[in-house]
Amino acid sequence: MSLKYAIHAIVISFLVGLSLNSWAQTQPIDETALPIDIEANQLDAQDQQGLTVYRGDVIATQGTLTLQGDQLEIHHPERQIQKITTTGMPATFKRFLTEENAWVSGQARTIIYLTETRTVELIGQAYLEQEGRHKIEGPKLVYDMNAQTLNAGQTDDESGRIKMTITPKTEASPSQGDN
Repeated sequence: MSLKYAIHAIVISFLVGLSLNSWAQTQPIDETALPIDIEANQLDAQDQQGLTVYRGDVIATQGTLTLQGDQLEIHHPERQIQKITTTGMPATFKRFLTEENAWVSGQARTIIYLTETRTVELIGQAYLEQEGRHKIEGPKLVYDMNAQTLNAGQTDDESGRIKMTITPKTEASPSQGDN
Protein backbone atom coordinates (compact mmCIF):
# COMPACT_ATOMS: atom_id res chain seq x y z
CA MET A 1 0.00 0.00 0.00
CA SER A 2 1.46 3.37 -0.93
CA LEU A 3 1.69 6.27 1.50
CA LYS A 4 -0.33 8.42 -0.93
CA TYR A 5 -3.19 5.89 -0.91
CA ALA A 6 -3.20 5.61 2.88
CA ILE A 7 -3.42 9.39 3.33
CA HIS A 8 -6.20 9.66 0.76
CA ALA A 9 -8.09 6.72 2.30
CA ILE A 10 -8.22 8.46 5.67
CA VAL A 11 -9.19 11.89 4.43
CA ILE A 12 -11.55 10.82 1.66
CA SER A 13 -13.33 8.58 4.14
CA PHE A 14 -14.18 11.60 6.27
CA LEU A 15 -15.06 13.81 3.35
CA VAL A 16 -17.51 11.46 1.68
CA GLY A 17 -20.16 12.65 4.09
CA LEU A 18 -19.48 16.29 3.27
CA SER A 19 -18.80 15.93 -0.43
CA LEU A 20 -21.36 17.02 -3.00
CA ASN A 21 -19.59 15.48 -5.99
CA SER A 22 -20.17 12.37 -8.06
CA TRP A 23 -17.67 10.39 -5.93
CA ALA A 24 -20.19 10.38 -3.10
CA GLN A 25 -22.77 9.01 -5.50
CA THR A 26 -20.82 5.75 -5.75
CA GLN A 27 -22.19 5.00 -2.29
CA PRO A 28 -25.22 2.70 -2.26
CA ILE A 29 -27.16 5.67 -0.85
CA ASP A 30 -26.14 9.23 -1.67
CA GLU A 31 -26.12 10.52 1.90
CA THR A 32 -25.65 14.11 0.74
CA ALA A 33 -29.27 14.01 -0.47
CA LEU A 34 -30.56 12.93 2.97
CA PRO A 35 -31.96 15.47 5.44
CA ILE A 36 -29.63 16.97 8.05
CA ASP A 37 -30.94 16.70 11.62
CA ILE A 38 -29.49 19.16 14.14
CA GLU A 39 -29.99 19.24 17.90
CA ALA A 40 -28.67 22.03 20.12
CA ASN A 41 -29.45 23.98 23.28
CA GLN A 42 -29.76 27.28 21.42
CA LEU A 43 -30.42 28.51 17.87
CA ASP A 44 -29.71 31.94 16.38
CA ALA A 45 -30.98 32.11 12.78
CA GLN A 46 -30.20 35.29 10.83
CA ASP A 47 -31.66 34.46 7.43
CA GLN A 48 -31.08 37.90 5.88
CA GLN A 49 -27.41 37.75 6.89
CA GLY A 50 -27.15 34.15 5.72
CA LEU A 51 -25.95 32.80 9.06
CA THR A 52 -27.38 30.19 11.39
CA VAL A 53 -25.59 29.39 14.66
CA TYR A 54 -26.36 26.42 16.89
CA ARG A 55 -24.87 26.43 20.42
CA GLY A 56 -24.60 24.04 23.31
CA ASP A 57 -24.01 20.33 22.88
CA VAL A 58 -24.64 20.43 19.12
CA ILE A 59 -25.24 17.14 17.31
CA ALA A 60 -25.74 17.15 13.52
CA THR A 61 -26.46 13.94 11.61
CA GLN A 62 -26.89 13.12 7.94
CA GLY A 63 -27.07 9.43 7.17
CA THR A 64 -24.14 7.81 8.97
CA LEU A 65 -22.25 11.11 9.36
CA THR A 66 -22.36 12.66 12.84
CA LEU A 67 -20.77 15.99 13.79
CA GLN A 68 -20.63 17.06 17.43
CA GLY A 69 -19.35 20.22 19.05
CA ASP A 70 -20.03 23.15 21.29
CA GLN A 71 -21.09 25.31 18.32
CA LEU A 72 -21.98 24.81 14.66
CA GLU A 73 -22.23 27.73 12.21
CA ILE A 74 -23.78 27.47 8.77
CA HIS A 75 -23.02 30.34 6.38
CA HIS A 76 -25.75 30.34 3.74
CA PRO A 77 -26.04 33.61 1.83
CA GLU A 78 -28.98 33.46 -0.59
CA ARG A 79 -29.85 30.09 1.00
CA GLN A 80 -26.81 28.37 -0.52
CA ILE A 81 -24.51 26.72 2.02
CA GLN A 82 -21.01 28.12 1.56
CA LYS A 83 -19.31 27.19 4.81
CA ILE A 84 -19.93 24.97 7.83
CA THR A 85 -17.81 25.48 10.94
CA THR A 86 -17.95 23.19 13.96
CA THR A 87 -16.02 24.09 17.11
CA GLY A 88 -15.54 22.31 20.41
CA MET A 89 -13.09 20.96 22.92
CA PRO A 90 -12.91 18.96 20.72
CA ALA A 91 -15.33 19.03 17.79
CA THR A 92 -15.76 15.45 16.54
CA PHE A 93 -17.11 13.53 13.58
CA LYS A 94 -17.83 9.91 12.77
CA ARG A 95 -18.99 8.26 9.54
CA PHE A 96 -19.48 4.68 8.34
CA LEU A 97 -17.87 3.75 5.02
CA THR A 98 -19.90 1.11 3.26
CA GLU A 99 -17.20 0.30 0.69
CA GLU A 100 -14.60 -0.15 3.45
CA ASN A 101 -17.03 -1.70 5.96
CA ALA A 102 -15.38 0.52 8.58
CA TRP A 103 -15.88 3.69 10.57
CA VAL A 104 -13.76 6.82 10.10
CA SER A 105 -13.60 9.33 12.93
CA GLY A 106 -11.70 12.39 13.92
CA GLN A 107 -11.52 15.49 15.97
CA ALA A 108 -10.10 19.01 16.13
CA ARG A 109 -10.90 22.20 17.97
CA THR A 110 -12.29 23.58 14.69
CA ILE A 111 -13.58 21.75 11.61
CA ILE A 112 -14.32 23.96 8.58
CA TYR A 113 -15.88 22.83 5.31
CA LEU A 114 -15.86 25.30 2.38
CA THR A 115 -18.33 24.19 -0.28
CA GLU A 116 -17.08 26.46 -3.10
CA THR A 117 -13.44 25.39 -2.94
CA ARG A 118 -14.36 21.94 -1.61
CA THR A 119 -11.78 22.02 1.15
CA VAL A 120 -11.91 20.78 4.72
CA GLU A 121 -9.71 22.19 7.44
CA LEU A 122 -9.16 20.50 10.80
CA ILE A 123 -7.46 23.02 13.07
CA GLY A 124 -6.08 22.56 16.57
CA GLN A 125 -5.00 19.13 17.73
CA ALA A 126 -6.38 17.62 14.52
CA TYR A 127 -6.76 13.84 14.33
CA LEU A 128 -8.21 11.40 11.77
CA GLU A 129 -8.50 7.61 12.10
CA GLN A 130 -9.94 4.84 9.98
CA GLU A 131 -11.19 2.30 12.54
CA GLY A 132 -7.97 1.00 14.02
CA ARG A 133 -6.10 1.12 10.71
CA HIS A 134 -4.65 4.45 9.55
CA LYS A 135 -4.15 7.58 11.66
CA ILE A 136 -2.85 11.08 11.07
CA GLU A 137 -2.58 13.89 13.58
CA GLY A 138 -1.08 17.34 13.80
CA PRO A 139 -1.84 20.97 14.51
CA LYS A 140 -3.64 21.49 11.18
CA LEU A 141 -4.84 19.20 8.38
CA VAL A 142 -6.21 20.70 5.13
CA TYR A 143 -7.69 18.52 2.42
CA ASP A 144 -8.55 19.83 -1.06
CA MET A 145 -11.13 17.48 -2.57
CA ASN A 146 -10.73 18.89 -6.09
CA ALA A 147 -6.96 18.42 -6.23
CA GLN A 148 -7.06 15.42 -3.85
CA THR A 149 -4.21 16.87 -1.83
CA LEU A 150 -3.55 16.90 1.90
CA ASN A 151 -1.44 19.51 3.63
CA ALA A 152 -0.48 19.07 7.25
CA GLY A 153 1.45 21.52 9.36
CA GLN A 154 1.46 24.11 12.06
CA THR A 155 -0.88 27.00 12.75
CA ASP A 156 -0.10 30.52 13.94
CA ASP A 157 -1.16 29.43 17.44
CA GLU A 158 0.02 25.83 17.57
CA SER A 159 3.26 24.12 16.67
CA GLY A 160 4.01 20.43 16.57
CA ARG A 161 4.96 17.57 14.35
CA ILE A 162 2.76 15.54 12.04
CA LYS A 163 2.31 11.93 13.12
CA MET A 164 0.97 9.21 10.87
CA THR A 165 0.40 5.50 11.33
CA ILE A 166 -0.15 3.33 8.26
CA THR A 167 -1.32 -0.21 8.86
CA PRO A 168 -0.43 -2.52 5.96
CA LYS A 169 -3.22 -4.57 4.46
CA THR A 170 -3.17 -8.19 5.57
CA GLU A 171 -5.37 -11.09 4.58
CA ALA A 172 -7.35 -10.56 7.80
CA SER A 173 -7.82 -6.80 7.09
CA PRO A 174 -10.99 -5.49 5.48
CA SER A 175 -10.79 -4.89 1.73
CA GLN A 176 -9.12 -1.65 0.66
CA GLY A 177 -10.91 -1.49 -2.70
CA ASP A 178 -9.22 -1.17 -6.07
CA ASN A 179 -8.02 2.46 -5.84
